[in-house]
Amino acid sequence: MSPPANGTLEKRDHADEKTGNGHVLPRPEPAPRQVEEQVIPADLPRPRGRTMLLFLGVVVALLAALFVVGWIPHHAAARMAIMDAQEVADAVPVVNVALPTPSVSMRDIKVWADVQANQQTDIYPRATGYLKGFYADIHDRVKQGQLLALIEAPDIDAEVNQARATLLQTQAAVDKAQADARLAKVTLDRYLDSQKISPGSVTQQDIDQNEATYDDDLSALAQARANVVAQKAAVQQLEVQQSFERITAPYNGIITVRNYYAGALMSPSATGAGQQMFTIVDPSVMRVFVKIPQDQAPQIKIGQPAALTVEDYPGREFAGKVTRTSGAVDEASREFTVEMEFPNPDGALIAGTFGTVDLPITEPRKVLIIPTGALIFNADGLGVATVKDGVVHIIRNIQVGRDLGAAVEITSGLSASDEIVTNPGASLADGVKVNVHEAGRKSS
Repeated sequence: MSPPANGTLEKRDHADEKTGNGHVLPRPEPAPRQVEEQVIPADLPRPRGRTMLLFLGVVVALLAALFVVGWIPHHAAARMAIMDAQEVADAVPVVNVALPTPSVSMRDIKVWADVQANQQTDIYPRATGYLKGFYADIHDRVKQGQLLALIEAPDIDAEVNQARATLLQTQAAVDKAQADARLAKVTLDRYLDSQKISPGSVTQQDIDQNEATYDDDLSALAQARANVVAQKAAVQQLEVQQSFERITAPYNGIITVRNYYAGALMSPSATGAGQQMFTIVDPSVMRVFVKIPQDQAPQIKIGQPAALTVEDYPGREFAGKVTRTSGAVDEASREFTVEMEFPNPDGALIAGTFGTVDLPITEPRKVLIIPTGALIFNADGLGVATVKDGVVHIIRNIQVGRDLGAAVEITSGLSASDEIVTNPGASLADGVKVNVHEAGRKSS
């Protein structure tokens, strides 16, 4: 059904209808439009086979053109790289060479060390008694023989007095024995004189009896004198024990430990750790013991200088020297013990301090110095490239000493006449022919 030509129906659809009494009637819904269906013709012309082939040919040609555009530069670059590689392979490398520099290995041994006093003594009581008083305390500087403490031991004092009295008795016994011996001698002489002047005036029995009495008196005198010697020894022994009541300094030093208080019971049996009465050290000279590895032991000489540094005095070195060595290597640690002494006149060094000792040594064996860059490290190990008659020879049996930074020491395996390659590359191998850069020929 086709719409009216004048379009009146459409206007009615948009106009409001009124009833006779003036009321507005609702606008009716528009009728749905009908869509005409269009049928695709079944007899459309099909593309020809030639057209399809032409289209496929154009696509293939376009793809081929794109492939050629991308492949040609890549192929040219690959061919150029192959040609460059072949030129490099066919070219003879140019190397710089140098002669090793003979030298004597000089170095310093730095080892950790404990600083000890020249002398350090723990003083224990030798007498049994009560501590009467102290006359020195911690950090006091004392002189040799100075009284440090006094122990009161009345039993020892009484024994000393008794022994001295006994000594007086034995000395009196000697005097009596001497008098008896003199009397016996005089009596014997009278009997002998009477016999000479008037034979038969005395009997032989009287003479023999007086001789025996004189011999007995001589024996008694000898015994009395021996008793005096023994009693003097007994008195001396007790006096030595009595002298232990006085605790004195064995040498000039500083008191570092003081135990006990007045009234404490002292006994010679108190000899354990921490039971000493005093600890005294001599700080005038400090001793240092260090352990040196076995391979460096032959270079340590008595009297050679040494330098000590401690954290307490940064930048300051204490000068000393080697005074003793153990003379043998410890079998367990394979180390060599070295003792050094460092004068300490100002007392700056403190016993027990931890520091570092620097020992300059000279090794007697000669070494060769070569640049560090001349060393070759690869799967075959460590080596050095040398040049002889334009051919590279790799030496593997070398022994490297100290690393000097830009140079290293070679201790064996290389001679001073070997020309070494200072710039070996990864491609440098044994038997490769090279050209030596004459401008780079020098001594290392």
